[in-house]
Amino acid sequence: MRKIIAILFFFTSFYLLQAQTISNRIVVEDLPSCINETSGLILINGQLWSHNDSNKEPKLYCIDTTNGNILQEKTILNATNIDWEDITADDQWIYVADCGNNGSKKRDYFTIYKIHKDSLNNNDSVITCQHFIYFTYSDEIYQKNELRASQSMFDCEAILTKGDSLFLFSKNWMDNRCYIYGLPKTDNTCQTMDTLTPIDSICLDYMVTGADYYSNTIALIGYIYKPDSYILIPYISIISDFDNNLFSSGNIQTFCLNNLSYHQTEGIAFLDKQHLLISNERINKTMMETPIVIPAQIHAADMDNHVSTTENQQNKISIFPNPTENQINVTANKKIIKIELTDHWGKMIKRQIILDKYGAINMEHLAQGVYYIKIFTEDNLITTKKILIQK
Repeated sequence: MRKIIAILFFFTSFYLLQAQTISNRIVVEDLPSCINETSGLILINGQLWSHNDSNKEPKLYCIDTTNGNILQEKTILNATNIDWEDITADDQWIYVADCGNNGSKKRDYFTIYKIHKDSLNNNDSVITCQHFIYFTYSDEIYQKNELRASQSMFDCEAILTKGDSLFLFSKNWMDNRCYIYGLPKTDNTCQTMDTLTPIDSICLDYMVTGADYYSNTIALIGYIYKPDSYILIPYISIISDFDNNLFSSGNIQTFCLNNLSYHQTEGIAFLDKQHLLISNERINKTMMETPIVIPAQIHAADMDNHVSTTENQQNKISIFPNPTENQINVTANKKIIKIELTDHWGKMIKRQIILDKYGAINMEHLAQGVYYIKIFTEDNLITTKKILIQK
């Protein structure tokens, strides 16, 4: 047993060195078995709601954040849970995203159930969906094959609402690149469904499984998963200071949830700008004849002193000029350990050791186009910024 723990600790520690860690969190009591596959979170009027993943009952569960008990259950009478992956809400409506593609199953279309918020305020255990939003992806993106999920490039498990649009974030099993899709909130039919193509993308090192938006800030959650060795390490990214709906233009800071290793984190919701609620599914695996059992839970993450905002500039990083022709300069108020440059697809182009608060990277040999620069500071924070080379 000690040998197994040592092996797990070694592999976990390797990945934990790659990003800032968040350790301040409160674990609520384990969730009951009816919500073992919690896949999305939403906070409405101080009430926390969740739902299960694929092939479960089409229900929403209200969770008591003090003990993990279920306060209410709402069955959506005219909905089917094929692969519910996330949930979001605006001032009037709740959106349940049946957008998963586990196992690369052939799906002709995907559905977002649009439910009025007032449905949660009564004592009825059955509610109805008022509108349906149907969509699919272009054939170039969504290749309908029989590959297992871990062999497929494409899946989508996260949704958020901003303004008059919904935004979906992909979970790419093979290259960990997150593609972003936008679609209107208006209902449609299967005959007039939206066909989505990416409007943006973000270069991340993990698979995104949940999203939330609050006060011009986006939170993404997901994990690194290595099925052969069963490494599963959760990550959060905070995106701020972006231009309109071009999220890749913003400041992207990535954190490792170091004390939630082997937790399959799926849902995320803002309590306020500095505090997040996180959910994880139940895990029951066996590695080298040793069982790994982790119950479904809700966690609270404290982001104080970690996120750079207008009010909190602990981690201030600047890059210039952008766009550029041949060089990018980087400054920080903390020592920069290294800089990594990747292309639009996440392929490593250059890695440079800095060990100073200022660094520069020569790009004159690179073709015109979009690139990403990752800045690793002495506190193990990773900041990702999009840059443009113009010749």
